[in-house]
Amino acid sequence: MKHVLALIFSLFTLVAFSQYEYNVLKTSRKIHIDGLSKESTWDKAIELTTFRNYWSDNEMPKTSFKGLYDDNFFYFLYNVIDNDIVLVDKPSIGEENQAVGSDRIEIFIRNEDTSKDYYSLEMDAKARVFDSKADFNKSYGVDSAWDWPEGQLELKSTFTDNGYIVEGRISMTSLKELDLFDGNVLYAGLYRGNYSSRAGKKPSVDWISWVKPKKLNFHIPSSFGVLKFME
Repeated sequence: MKHVLALIFSLFTLVAFSQYEYNVLKTSRKIHIDGLSKESTWDKAIELTTFRNYWSDNEMPKTSFKGLYDDNFFYFLYNVIDNDIVLVDKPSIGEENQAVGSDRIEIFIRNEDTSKDYYSLEMDAKARVFDSKADFNKSYGVDSAWDWPEGQLELKSTFTDNGYIVEGRISMTSLKELDLFDGNVLYAGLYRGNYSSRAGKKPSVDWISWVKPKKLNFHIPSSFGVLKFME
């Protein structure tokens, strides 16, 4: 009976993730991180554009994600349409807190075992990053003082005529040391916080996600999909 239940659970998991798999292709060329996305290497990456605000019927501006990897780095590229870029400009609160209140894209990464910590990178249109680790099993278990291992994350951003680009790379060494990567798969959430200005009021925000989670919360396992690293 236990074996039958395990098989059912495995099949359910496979079906659940089948629509939320993205193939990260391997590149033999190192990508220079400059926030411009003009290198021809990016043309070989699969473009993911199925991002939505699952809690609103309003049409959302386009969000595009691409990923590639080599033996040393996982590369990612967000290119978003945004005609109303909201950026917090309060140096006194620090870069991380400014990023959290600004238009941004996000990558969360977890282990297959959801009893282990997961990690969040929230990166705004100026390449400021709020990085943290957290525990799914706590009502609010976010450790905002935690930082991605030094020198293992590189980001650059640029503004475009109709939005912004965030380009980055994460070292494979850091992904392995954090017990997040086994050589084939990353469990990752891909998101966007899209802010809109309102005269005299606090900006409104649309929470945009690749995966439809079970509820309006990115800090739950069901908001993650699968990045499959292909040879």
